[in-house]
Order: sequence, then C-alpha cells, then structure tokens
Amino acid sequence: MEKADKTDMAPQAAVTQQPGAKEQGESLRVKFFKHVSPVIYGGGAAIVLVGALFKIMNWPGAGPMLVVGLSTEALLFIMGIFEPPEKKLDWAIVYPELEGGTAKARPQRAAAGGGTAAMSADMAAMATKKIEQEISVVAKQYVSKMEELTQTLAHLNTVYGKESEQADVRMKSSESIYKGALGAVEAMQSAGKDAEGFRKEMTELKEKVAQLNTIYANTLASFTNK
Repeated sequence: MEKADKTDMAPQAAVTQQPGAKEQGESLRVKFFKHVSPVIYGGGAAIVLVGALFKIMNWPGAGPMLVVGLSTEALLFIMGIFEPPEKKLDWAIVYPELEGGTAKARPQRAAAGGGTAAMSADMAAMATKKIEQEISVVAKQYVSKMEELTQTLAHLNTVYGKESEQADVRMKSSESIYKGALGAVEAMQSAGKDAEGFRKEMTELKEKVAQLNTIYANTLASFTNK
C-alpha cells in the first residue's frame, strides 16, 4: 500500500512542478521586459542619436557609428516582438454594470474571512461620513471668509465716506481762503489807487503853497520899497 501511494504521489509532484517552472519563467520574462528592457531601449536610442549626430556633423567615423546605431535599434525592435502582452483586468467581474453599458443591480458577494462585505460597507460609510465632514468644514470656512470680506468692504466704505466728507470740508475751506485772498488783493489795489490820488493832491497842495509864498514875498517886497 505504501509503495503504491509513493508511486501515485510521484507523478502528481512532477505534474505540479511543471506549471511552477513555467510560471517562474513567465515571471522572469515579465520582470525582464518591465525593468531591464527600458534601460536597453534607452541605451539603444542614445546610440542611434549619437550616430545621427556624427552623420549630421560629418565627423570622422560617422558612417560606422550610424550603422552601429541603426543595427542596435533594429535588434531592439526584434527583441520587442517577444515582449509579453500587458495583462488586462476584467473589471466586469467586479462591476457587472460595465457589461453592455447599462447599470445593473450588483449581486451580493459572499462574505469571505468572516464578514468582508460588512467591513466594506462600514468602510464606505466611514469614508462617506468623513467626506461630508470635510465638505462641512470647507463650507464653514468659506462662509467665514465671505463674512470677513463683507466686513472689510463695509469698513472700506465707511473710511471712504469719511474721507469724502473731509475732502469736501477741505475744498470749501480752500474756496473761502481763496475768496479772502482775492478780497485782500482787491483791497490792496484800491488802497494803491487811493494812495496815488493822495500823492497827486499833496503835489497840487505843495504847488499852491509855493504860489502863495511867491505872492506873499512879492507883496512884502512892494511894501518895503515904498
């Protein structure tokens, strides 16, 4: 019995070993094309650019450099043929409503590990509650900022009104000062005219006094001669 069991287990081990080796080979292939091939592609592109630069500038060795660069690029394209295709996830398995482009009722999945569906529902509810709280906080901050802006605008309007009133008072004061200065200038001009008339009258008076003195002197002289 034991020998029979051992002989039965041997093929099973061989069968299970083959898929593991194949999967390991596929994994190495994927890792190579995911991590190593980009470096090779970059180096090949650099060689091609250097060869093209040598050819454009007509530097010595431009022909061999261009041949090497293009050959490297051709080898890289050949290597790309063996690159494994990218795995595409079938989201219709998780979201059945994606099939046919119409929303369908999502079937209830069996809870795995003792209540995974319930945990997912609780997490969704917590996330929704957190988002609502964040939205509420943002809304309160927005309202607070708008109130501060309104108060600032009201204060600016008040200051502007006071400044306008003060400017009006200053304008009226300047106008009264200008009128006073204009009146003073007119008074000075009038006083200048009066002074000119007084000077003329004094000149005439001086001339008349001189004439009277002459007459008085002549009269005295006539009396003295007699």
